[in-house]
Amino acid sequence: MRDVLGDDRASDIEDQSPEDFADSRGVVITNNRGRSLAVANGNGSTGMTKADLEDSVDQALDILQAAYTPEASREELAAAVGDAIDALSGEDTGDED
Repeated sequence: MRDVLGDDRASDIEDQSPEDFADSRGVVITNNRGRSLAVANGNGSTGMTKADLEDSVDQALDILQAAYTPEASREELAAAVGDAIDALSGEDTGDED
Protein backbone atom coordinates (compact mmCIF):
# COMPACT_ATOMS: atom_id res chain seq x y z
CA MET A 1 0.00 0.00 0.00
CA ARG A 2 2.87 2.36 0.75
CA ASP A 3 4.20 1.91 -2.79
CA VAL A 4 0.88 2.96 -4.26
CA LEU A 5 -0.37 5.59 -1.81
CA GLY A 6 2.82 6.82 -0.17
CA ASP A 7 3.83 6.68 3.47
CA ASP A 8 1.55 9.46 4.77
CA ARG A 9 -1.69 8.18 3.20
CA ALA A 10 -0.88 4.55 4.07
CA SER A 11 -0.24 5.56 7.68
CA ASP A 12 -3.58 7.38 7.80
CA ILE A 13 -5.36 4.23 6.61
CA GLU A 14 -3.42 1.96 8.99
CA ASP A 15 -4.44 4.18 11.92
CA GLN A 16 -8.14 3.63 11.19
CA SER A 17 -10.14 0.75 12.58
CA PRO A 18 -11.81 -1.47 9.97
CA GLU A 19 -15.16 0.00 11.00
CA ASP A 20 -13.95 3.60 10.57
CA PHE A 21 -12.38 2.80 7.19
CA ALA A 22 -15.57 1.11 5.99
CA ASP A 23 -17.66 4.01 7.27
CA SER A 24 -15.47 6.54 5.44
CA ARG A 25 -16.17 4.60 2.22
CA GLY A 26 -19.91 4.24 2.83
CA VAL A 27 -19.65 0.48 3.39
CA VAL A 28 -21.53 -1.43 6.07
CA ILE A 29 -19.93 -4.66 7.29
CA THR A 30 -22.09 -7.35 8.88
CA ASN A 31 -21.21 -10.84 10.06
CA ASN A 32 -23.61 -13.78 9.93
CA ARG A 33 -22.12 -15.53 12.96
CA GLY A 34 -19.19 -17.11 11.16
CA ARG A 35 -21.11 -18.85 8.39
CA SER A 36 -20.47 -16.22 5.75
CA LEU A 37 -19.48 -12.62 5.61
CA ALA A 38 -22.13 -10.38 4.10
CA VAL A 39 -21.19 -6.91 2.95
CA ALA A 40 -23.63 -4.17 2.09
CA ASN A 41 -21.84 -1.72 -0.15
CA GLY A 42 -24.45 1.00 -0.14
CA ASN A 43 -26.17 -0.04 -3.38
CA GLY A 44 -28.32 -2.79 -1.91
CA SER A 45 -25.90 -5.57 -2.84
CA THR A 46 -25.41 -8.06 0.00
CA GLY A 47 -24.63 -11.68 0.53
CA MET A 48 -21.06 -12.05 -0.71
CA THR A 49 -19.37 -14.90 1.09
CA LYS A 50 -15.86 -14.67 2.43
CA ALA A 51 -14.69 -16.79 -0.50
CA ASP A 52 -16.44 -14.41 -2.93
CA LEU A 53 -14.72 -11.45 -1.30
CA GLU A 54 -11.33 -13.19 -1.37
CA ASP A 55 -11.81 -14.00 -5.07
CA SER A 56 -12.75 -10.37 -5.79
CA VAL A 57 -9.68 -9.08 -3.96
CA ASP A 58 -7.44 -11.60 -5.76
CA GLN A 59 -8.88 -10.59 -9.12
CA ALA A 60 -8.44 -6.87 -8.37
CA LEU A 61 -4.84 -7.45 -7.28
CA ASP A 62 -4.11 -9.40 -10.45
CA ILE A 63 -5.53 -6.57 -12.57
CA LEU A 64 -3.59 -3.87 -10.72
CA GLN A 65 -0.32 -5.81 -10.61
CA ALA A 66 -0.50 -6.49 -14.35
CA ALA A 67 -1.02 -2.78 -15.06
CA TYR A 68 1.64 -1.53 -12.64
CA THR A 69 4.54 -1.14 -15.04
CA PRO A 70 6.76 1.87 -15.72
CA GLU A 71 5.67 1.99 -19.37
CA ALA A 72 1.92 1.98 -18.60
CA SER A 73 0.04 5.02 -19.88
CA ARG A 74 -2.32 7.06 -17.76
CA GLU A 75 -5.25 5.67 -19.75
CA GLU A 76 -4.12 2.08 -19.21
CA LEU A 77 -3.75 2.68 -15.47
CA ALA A 78 -7.17 4.36 -15.28
CA ALA A 79 -8.74 1.42 -17.11
CA ALA A 80 -7.04 -1.04 -14.74
CA VAL A 81 -8.28 0.89 -11.70
CA GLY A 82 -11.80 0.83 -13.16
CA ASP A 83 -11.57 -2.93 -13.78
CA ALA A 84 -10.27 -3.47 -10.23
CA ILE A 85 -13.17 -1.45 -8.81
CA ASP A 86 -15.59 -3.55 -10.87
CA ALA A 87 -13.95 -6.74 -9.57
CA LEU A 88 -14.24 -5.54 -5.98
CA SER A 89 -17.87 -4.54 -6.44
CA GLY A 90 -18.72 -7.94 -7.90
CA GLU A 91 -19.27 -6.68 -11.44
CA ASP A 92 -18.03 -8.57 -14.48
CA THR A 93 -14.93 -6.90 -15.90
CA GLY A 94 -15.35 -8.62 -19.25
CA ASP A 95 -11.80 -9.99 -18.95
CA GLU A 96 -11.83 -13.75 -18.90
CA ASP A 97 -8.07 -14.37 -18.43
